[in-house]
Amino acid sequence: MGDGKLILMPLAKCGLEFLRCLRNDPAIGEYLFSDPGYISQERQEAWWQDYLREKDSLIFIAHLPSWTRIGYAQASHINNHHLSCEGGFYISPSYQNQGYGSALVAEFLMVAHKIMGLHRIELRVFADNARAIHVYEKAGFVKEGLLRDAIRKAGQYRDVVIMSHIES
Repeated sequence: MGDGKLILMPLAKCGLEFLRCLRNDPAIGEYLFSDPGYISQERQEAWWQDYLREKDSLIFIAHLPSWTRIGYAQASHINNHHLSCEGGFYISPSYQNQGYGSALVAEFLMVAHKIMGLHRIELRVFADNARAIHVYEKAGFVKEGLLRDAIRKAGQYRDVVIMSHIES
C-alpha cells in the first residue's frame, strides 16, 4: 500500500527515458488527451529542447524514498498573473491501485500551492475515468463542468470533466 511518502523532483535529463517509456505505455496512452504515437528517443530529445525553452510548464518525476521512479505530475499553462495552472497526473501501471495516485496528487498540491504559490489548480479528466475522478475528489478537487464529445480518440468522441482545487 502506498504510504503517502513520495518525492517529487523537477524533470531532469536523467528522467527522460522513464518519461518516454511511460508515455509509450498503452495503459497510460489511453488516458492522454493527445495521441502522440510512438515517441522515439529522437522525438523525445526534440521535445526536451522545447521543454527547456518553455516558461509555462513544469514536470515532476515521482519517486519512492528508494528513488524508484513511479510516475509524474505536470503543471502546464502556468499563469503567474492569475496564480493558476492545469495539472496532470500519471502513475506507472505496476504501481497503480496501491495508493500512490492519491499520494502523488497530495504532494503535487502541496508543491503547487505552498512552493509555487498557485491559487487554482485545474485539471481535465475523461468522464469515464471513475478511478481518477475518485482520487481527485478525495484530494479536494471539485467538478466544475462537463465538456461533451470534447476529445476524439481512436475514432470515438469522449466527454471530459473539468475539476479544480482552490488553495484553502
